[in-house]
Amino acid sequence: MPSAFIYLAILLGVVCVWFTILKRPIYEAITVSLIVLVAVTGTWSGLLGYIKTGMSTSLLYSMVAFVTMSIILTKTKIIDSCILVI
Repeated sequence: MPSAFIYLAILLGVVCVWFTILKRPIYEAITVSLIVLVAVTGTWSGLLGYIKTGMSTSLLYSMVAFVTMSIILTKTKIIDSCILVI
């Protein structure tokens, strides 16, 4: 089995345990799984590079824009006026 599949299994295992069994938020589960994977692979020197790469992707910006827009639309009640109540 390639090592990538083993690392994926570790990541999913940590996330499942942290999120479902310990009932902790998903952002904590992802953070803990990142730390566990870095510990398993022994790539502590590349940790800041991984974070920098993740922070510079356009996907991060689109997620922030989506969440911001949903908050704006919820708080201003624009969605409520667009939905017709029958």
